[in-house]
Amino acid sequence: MNNSKLVWRSLAHSLGVLAYVVLVVWFMNNLERFFREAPGQFWGPVAILLVFVISATIVGMLVLGLPIYLYPSPRRKPRL
Repeated sequence: MNNSKLVWRSLAHSLGVLAYVVLVVWFMNNLERFFREAPGQFWGPVAILLVFVISATIVGMLVLGLPIYLYPSPRRKPRL
């Protein structure tokens, strides 16, 4: 993979992370429109932790997905 293709792919992944963060922030700011009554003592923290775990998975996939995919490829050359 040449450098310009790698730069464009990295830029696309970082824009994907930005778009996902904007979407999550928009959703969290508009929770009152979606849910008229406040969640109970139990469901509020569960929802926050669920959003946190899903966000970590999606952002981790966008940031580390390609390097993890390319690591076991046979085209990789030993560096030492």
